Amino acid sequence: MLRNGLADPFVLGISAGAGLVAITMLTLGIFQTWVPLAAWIGAILTSMLVYFLGKTKTGISVERLVLAGVAVSSLFGAIQTTLLLLAEDSRLQAALNWLIGSFNGRGWSDLQVAAPYILAAFLLGCFLGRAINLLALGDDLAVGLGVSLVRSRLLIGGVATLLAASAVSIGGLIGFVGLVVPHGVRLLVGNDYRFVLPMSAIGGAWVLTFADFLARLGAVELPVGTVTALLGSPLFVWLLYRRSSQ
Repeated sequence: MLRNGLADPFVLGISAGAGLVAITMLTLGIFQTWVPLAAWIGAILTSMLVYFLGKTKTGISVERLVLAGVAVSSLFGAIQTTLLLLAEDSRLQAALNWLIGSFNGRGWSDLQVAAPYILAAFLLGCFLGRAINLLALGDDLAVGLGVSLVRSRLLIGGVATLLAASAVSIGGLIGFVGLVVPHGVRLLVGNDYRFVLPMSAIGGAWVLTFADFLARLGAVELPVGTVTALLGSPLFVWLLYRRSSQ
């Protein structure tokens, strides 16, 4: 939708909204059992704010969406940093673990809460594969082929928000999965989003399972977000180098 190979939930502020709400509750020690639900609501509200800022008289501007997402993410990131600096030591570790991303203590009960939203958004996302293919060709050509820009962008943004918010509410802010996995999948199945979307879901699950396994090998269990960052950074650089050399 954004026609940007580096786009992920951080671009539209989805992760920043979830992170701000969760860090606020963890550092202040209030309603900590409601952190997953509150993070989900925070991500939804933040994406709505970004979409509102991205609206123009003629529709939704991609450039305004990106700029609004970056601005909101920067603002929320600054507030998160301030809260962490003012937090008590006893609450700081829990906040950092959530901010980095961890599966420690997560179980089926957490998944059952988010599963309906994940399944509904995943199925709808798969049906949007053709529209995403046409949008990737450019707005003028997509409109000529019968695609409604406003409706498609609202649906795509809604699906992405539900998926990201549901995942973040359970595991925290786990980076590089949304960047590395789709690029890797495109090398295998091409650029047809009718195949890229479901294969990315499967690939992301395998990557996180492997990262969680590695995180538990040492004497001290690492947050899974640390492992994905350590593995994802060099892998992403390699993928970029391989694409540029083709």
